[in-house]
Amino acid sequence: MRPGTWPFPNPPPPLFPTANVRVAMCRMGFITGGPNEAIVVSGCLHSQPLIVVGGWAFVIPCVQKVQRISLNIMTIKVSSPKVYTMHGVPLSVTGIAQV
Repeated sequence: MRPGTWPFPNPPPPLFPTANVRVAMCRMGFITGGPNEAIVVSGCLHSQPLIVVGGWAFVIPCVQKVQRISLNIMTIKVSSPKVYTMHGVPLSVTGIAQV
């Protein structure tokens, strides 16, 4: 055996993960949301859920939970046929609400 060589057939594993593994591990935790959605992060490290609107959050996989909420506008048609006033006049009202 030469000096400075490893006496076993395989070299020892590295003490720290390689750069590619570290980058992949960090990417797994970044969650991004679009401009029309909110991200709700709950679980460990947060006493109340963290709400991020149109941004990003770091999530620890298998420890924290991520939920996405759409912020798109919904159109609701409201109608009240034959509603009577205090004086007995019948009214029919139709309206549109955007929530």
